[in-house]
Amino acid sequence: MSINELCNEGNAQSPINIDTENLKGCSSTCDIQFFYRNSKCKLLVQEIQSISNKTKKNKLLTLEYDAGSYLTMNHDMYNLDTISFNIPSLHTVNNHSYPIEMNLHHKSAT
Repeated sequence: MSINELCNEGNAQSPINIDTENLKGCSSTCDIQFFYRNSKCKLLVQEIQSISNKTKKNKLLTLEYDAGSYLTMNHDMYNLDTISFNIPSLHTVNNHSYPIEMNLHHKSAT
């Protein structure tokens, strides 16, 4: 099953808790390489509805990134599209929230 198929069928979508006791190493199952270049970024600032507290607004900062940066995973290419920052974090690690979270958003090159 491809990564895209897993994402389309996944039932553990955002936000998630990352339980570090259950992590599995990737070295034997994936080959990932990063090819990132410098960029002149355009900053977008948004206020979004908090998932945990419906009366609270969180901040979402998004950087639109110039074309030309990508990663490869198991010989498939994914272009870097945007970088976003959630304030506070959207996801948790061991049920702990953090002041900020960075997400690198990629799109399949095919």
